[in-house]
Formats: sequence, structure tokens, C-alpha cells
Amino acid sequence: MSYPYAEPKLQSEYKPYSYSTFIGRELVDEYRTARRAQRESLTAGAPPGAVDHCFDTLHTQWDRDTQRRPLELARFLDDLIGPVLPGVDDVPALSDPARNRRNSSGVTWARNTVDTLLAKYEAFGRIYPAYDGSWRRMNGDEPNDPPLLARLAAAAAWRMSVTEPADRAAAVATLNVLLKLHDRIAAQQTKGYQPDATSARYLRRSIDIEMRMVECVARWTSAVSEYDSLIESSIPASMEDTRARPLASSALIAYPGLRSRAYLQTMVRHQVAPSVVIQLGSECQTQCTTTSLGFDPQQTLAQTAAHAEIPLIEIDTRDVNDPQVTELVRERDWAIYSGGGVVSAQTLDSPVRWLHIHPGRLPDMRGSTCLHYGLLLEGAVWASAFVMEPTLDTGRIVARAPVPVPAGLAPADLDHAFDAHARAEVLIRALRVLGANSHWEGVRQTTAPHRNYFIIHPVLKHLAVLSTLQDEVIRVDRH
Repeated sequence: MSYPYAEPKLQSEYKPYSYSTFIGRELVDEYRTARRAQRESLTAGAPPGAVDHCFDTLHTQWDRDTQRRPLELARFLDDLIGPVLPGVDDVPALSDPARNRRNSSGVTWARNTVDTLLAKYEAFGRIYPAYDGSWRRMNGDEPNDPPLLARLAAAAAWRMSVTEPADRAAAVATLNVLLKLHDRIAAQQTKGYQPDATSARYLRRSIDIEMRMVECVARWTSAVSEYDSLIESSIPASMEDTRARPLASSALIAYPGLRSRAYLQTMVRHQVAPSVVIQLGSECQTQCTTTSLGFDPQQTLAQTAAHAEIPLIEIDTRDVNDPQVTELVRERDWAIYSGGGVVSAQTLDSPVRWLHIHPGRLPDMRGSTCLHYGLLLEGAVWASAFVMEPTLDTGRIVARAPVPVPAGLAPADLDHAFDAHARAEVLIRALRVLGANSHWEGVRQTTAPHRNYFIIHPVLKHLAVLSTLQDEVIRVDRH
């Protein structure tokens, strides 16, 4: 096989990394080969001469300049990180911690600015040549100019050099976007892009740092914490009643798929079944056949509901915000969400409380593919039940807990079947808490800023899966 994620066709897709296929150790080996070839194809220019580089001065200058004209991003990044582009030994896991604790207001501003740019690229897959002082792009500009992407990759490499060695979450988040930037640049090179000397200098250094950081992450996954050392639950034991006590009036909003099947079967088995199932459109067949996770993936919602004598209403929509859904849950106390798009503020603006199960440890791990980030950073899969609010993953926490990954689980079952199982297990915890304490509103999440995670890069996903399910440690050695 060859490394697929630098292919132009794949990089042209809207979400090239969504639900990436697990391939095995070969994927990481091919990544290493492809990156080395990419680096060796670059002819770097000479490094810049010594300059008097002060982030505090740059901060003042750019604050003044953006009041008069748009911020030209390429020049801004040249000024910001060109003179201080780190060497491969400056990555946080290998450098002297004291070197990274440069916390002047200018360094903080530079770090926050780079974080903003990297988050923009992660969220939208685009970066533009010019922005105004509020980070709104200027009209008429085409995104993702290759030299600009090279500078952004260099900025990500610099960001790692000013990350505290113990802050693995920040390092992994930055590495995630750096991997994606290098993939896109490699795809553009395949289509004929030839980096100029300055861009090549940036890229050789940022590729060096990326590969070293992948090696560091592989080492992290070989020394992750055990489940026994994790907090069992954020809910006091006295709040959790293990007796079956279903909610008085609840609706399972069942988006067809493994998750809603796991929810309904697990609720029935634990005698906390919903009052009604509202099915969003017709069900499709699934290829999943594993039966080791406490539910039967081949059993349809209709079959489970009929066996348990639960009313099921199928409506002709996949949209959770459809007026039909709003009308059907209007008289219920709780709506249990299993998918169907982002629940709008208008839908949430009602007496009905919406319960969602997030596959991550809230409030510390919000966003996408947190199951894999949890494995990578903590050696554990967490799920958190919370009452939904209009902002992402911010509502009051009802229950949360780690869910062990069973021995022998096939890697292909982790994304869907185990994800559904983990959420269903914590859903039961939440329903027991709410059934025993009907007026309890949950634990409010802290207002301090927390990291939002974006779709995990396949290389990081493979490191997490291989370490967890196949007890392998993959090291990408220095070149």
C-alpha cells in the first residue's frame, strides 16, 4: 500500500479524515516513508541572519497596523516565526522545560494568535491570505495558497516549542493540524507545486518536528494510565440509585444506526425504557455483527420496541429540528438525543430537557473523535451525559465514567459499535441518577476555557488503536 492521505483526490474531499479506515501498522510505516520522501524533495534556502526579535514589539506593531489595513498573513507569519523557527530538539517532550516557560505578554499573544489560526484551519479546512483585525477574511481571496500553508505549518512547529512539556493535550492538538497541513501540501506537490527556497526551509524544519512528535506520542501510548487510577464517576455515590426507575415521561429520538439500537436495547435490559421511540426515517442494514458489547447490532429498533411493548413512531425526516419532532416531544419531560444533526437553539428553547451522551470526559474533552483522543492521552474511553445547551458540549453534567475497552475487540468495531456501547453504558448511569432524583439539574461545567478537539488524523488514530487493542508501540525513529 501507499500512504493515502496525501493524494490530491482525497484532499479535495470535504472531510478527508472523517471515519478514516483502520489499516494497521502498515499505515504508520507508509506515513514515515511518505514524509521522508516529501522532506528529501525540498531544497531549502539559507536561514535568515540574526535579527532583534521581540514578540512584545511585534504585538504592538501589528495591533497598530491592523487598525489601518488588512493583516497580510504570509508577511505576518514571516515576522512572527521566521527568525525563531525551532529546531527538532526544541519539541516539548525533549527540550529543557525551562526553555519553554517564556511567558511574556508578547509570547502569550503570539501563542494565542497561532492557536486562532490553527483552529480556523481545523474547523474550515481553509486559511486565507488576508484578514481584518477581528479575524474576518477579506473578500475575493482564494484560500490555501501553498506558500501560506508552509508558513502556517512552521507556525504550528513553533507553537510546539512553546508548549509546556507536561501539556500533552496541547501538543497532540497542534500535531493533529500539522499532520493535515503537510498532507495538503504534499498533495499540491503531487499536482506540480514546487516550494520556493523559503517555503522549503520552513517545510523541512516542520516535517522534522512533526515526525519527532509522532515518535513522542508513540512513547506516550506505551505508558498510559490504567483504569484503576481514574475517577470512577463525577457523581457522588449517594446520588446513584441502582434500582430500575424509568423517567416518568421520556422520548428516545432514534437516528437510525448502531447508537440508537444500543441505546434502546440497553435501556430495555436495565428496565429504564423510554415512554416512546421517535425514529427519524427508515433504518438501513449494518455490516456490524459483533455481539460482545451487550447489544445485538442486527436487531432493529422496531423489533426491540415491539418486544418491549414500547410505542414507536417513524417519521419521514432525518433532521432532529424538524417541526414533527418538536411536536411529538412537546409534552415530554426528557428527549434522549442519539443523532440527526446539531440541535438548534430554537429546538432547545422549550420545557423539554434534551439529554446527550458525549464520548469524552467533559468538560476537558469537547469536540470530535474524543474516543480516540481519550485513548491517546489517557488510555481510557470516557463518556459524559449532559443536558444540552445551544453551545457545544457545555450543558450540566448528569453522569460521566470511563468505559473499559474489552480484550479482543476488533479495531473496526471501535468507531461505531464500541462507541455506541460506551455511550449506552453512561446513559444508563444518567437515567438512574435522574430517576432517583427527579429535580436534580446536574453539575454545571466550569466557565474556564477548555480545548475543543477536531477530527483526529489517521496516524494519531492508528497509534491510539494499535496501542490499546493490539498492545503495540510504534516508534517513528529520527532520520
